[in-house]
Amino acid sequence: MGLMGDYEPLVDEPSVIEPTYEKNDEDRFKCARERTFKGLHLSKVPPSPGKKKKKPASKPFTFVQLADTQLGLLSQLKDKQVTRKVATVVETITCGFVKQREIAPVAEDTRLDLTSEEAYDTEIDYARRTVKAINLMNPLPAFVVVCGDLVNTFPPTNPAKCDDAAAADMKQAKEVQDFKSVFSELHEDVPLVCICGNHDIGNRPNAYTIGLWTTRFGDDYFAFWVQRVKFLVLNSQLYKDSSGAPELASAQNDWLDRELNAAKSEGAEHIIVLSHIPPFINDPHEPDGYFPLSTRVRFSLLQRMAAHGVSHWFC
Repeated sequence: MGLMGDYEPLVDEPSVIEPTYEKNDEDRFKCARERTFKGLHLSKVPPSPGKKKKKPASKPFTFVQLADTQLGLLSQLKDKQVTRKVATVVETITCGFVKQREIAPVAEDTRLDLTSEEAYDTEIDYARRTVKAINLMNPLPAFVVVCGDLVNTFPPTNPAKCDDAAAADMKQAKEVQDFKSVFSELHEDVPLVCICGNHDIGNRPNAYTIGLWTTRFGDDYFAFWVQRVKFLVLNSQLYKDSSGAPELASAQNDWLDRELNAAKSEGAEHIIVLSHIPPFINDPHEPDGYFPLSTRVRFSLLQRMAAHGVSHWFC
């Protein structure tokens, strides 16, 4: 996306410091710290003394948005094939009284020729091809963002009370490691921004699941800059269901107000929001549903963002 416009130069001048990483360097995935992002921040640049202020043009730049890499999903669909086959038999012998979709309401499998293991390998291959395509871009993007659901397996929300917690934790940990292995191949000069989704921190996140995310990927919400464009990354699951972590949700909400209020004085030419869950699918006035935020939360966020000049929201 190219963004251009006239503006007065400021003392606080956003600039990009291109980080370099060793292959498989864990630090690459933990750049989101202290609610900022290493290498994409607002730098202090003193104005040149005795020179008249000019209106330089903002340089166009590109970024790549990805979402729902969800490593493990195809493999899970394969594992559900047995359930679907049993459900089909039940539907047949009950003359349709019990519907197959009521027993196994999962998506249709489009790769019937693959085993569960082969399906997972296919997912890895798709992700690796994506990284290779990005590396061939000229010029390289200012950053790449993955807008949530990096992996498919949900984290255990309360390991102490969940018999399957260890297995789920190990499975998600493997998917996370595979994600990192693939995306460590991203060009070393391209920052990778990772956003948490419901599969990463749970449908009802709590301190444990968010802590697990921050251990692996850094902060769950933060701000960063590219030139004069301010990006706000949200943990949208806390807006979807905050019942498991009301204090954390309140802290994020207060942080968002502070960041929006500060944007103008910081010299933001544009403000862009990034999240996993969209505020709505087709229409701001559409009813509540599984995928978008509730109308109550949606309207509150949209009104606040519009009041502060947010121009785009990518999900």
